[in-house]
Amino acid sequence: MNSPFPTTHFLRRGLAAAALLLATAGAATAQAPTDLPATTRYRATALGLSMGWDAPYGFGLEVSHLVTRRLDVNAGTGIGLSGTKLGVGTRYFLAPERRMSPYFGLNLVRSGGWDSIELREGGGDDWYEGDGYRTGTLTVRPCTVLHLRSGLRWQPGRRPGRVGLIGTMGYGLRVSGNPMRYHMDPGQELPDAVDRLAHRIVYAPGGLEVSLGLSIGLGQKARE
Repeated sequence: MNSPFPTTHFLRRGLAAAALLLATAGAATAQAPTDLPATTRYRATALGLSMGWDAPYGFGLEVSHLVTRRLDVNAGTGIGLSGTKLGVGTRYFLAPERRMSPYFGLNLVRSGGWDSIELREGGGDDWYEGDGYRTGTLTVRPCTVLHLRSGLRWQPGRRPGRVGLIGTMGYGLRVSGNPMRYHMDPGQELPDAVDRLAHRIVYAPGGLEVSLGLSIGLGQKARE
């Protein structure tokens, strides 16, 4: 009598065919990585130029290296309104496979300050005019600043690109306190609150950052 149910032999053959089908599909997927999008557009090492208001390295140069496809470390130097700059930093890119990628970063920078900035009054607009009479000097002491940053990296061209633009907004927190020191000439009073605020905005490191950077890729692309 013929059984209405499949035999054990038939089941074994069916399972073997299914296993072979799954293995074939897996091999086809593994053999076609070129159909998948690239996971990074960036070169592993890059030379950077920076400029802008309160950029970590001021108007300066940096060298960066991607330790993973998303995370870089960098070191740089330059000069700004608050003096010389020297520091290190890191950036984390959210979408390195795209032309436009948001990023988050931080930098720890030593700002060299200024030994002596001459203060003057009676020259039209007071302290930043060259005429008038001298009232004293301002010293901006060296200090350390922690920069918290976020922005966008635009990497045009074919993958992996060599030249990218990095726009950033951030804020610098002074780690070592107030660097402003006034030394007034005999008979002269400290600048008023408005002038002192203007001095801090211009000469003191830290505060709001708005900057633009250029990244020039070197060598091979970052590892996938």
